[in-house]
Amino acid sequence: MREKPSTRGRRSRLSIINGRISDESLMRLYGETLLLLGPPGVGKSETIRRVAMKLAERKGLNFVEFADGADVDGDVFLFYDLRLTEVEPSDLLGIPMFEGDYVAF
Repeated sequence: MREKPSTRGRRSRLSIINGRISDESLMRLYGETLLLLGPPGVGKSETIRRVAMKLAERKGLNFVEFADGADVDGDVFLFYDLRLTEVEPSDLLGIPMFEGDYVAF
């Protein structure tokens, strides 16, 4: 079983984009922390899922959508849809804090 990667002390550059963003632009942000805000039903989750599938294909990896308790073997592109409405605040690693142009956890 692989160790859970630590995000403590990790810093992410804050980019604010107001409006729509292309799949290609989102793919260039791969590896960055993303926070998508918008009303229900505008396509936030579907957009991220679609971009993840494209990234998996580009990297030659099988796209696997993770479900709690599922066994995942081998090298795959793992997609985990974590909705903040489904977790307790205490389950999260920390609260994002603005530090100049960065967000720290």
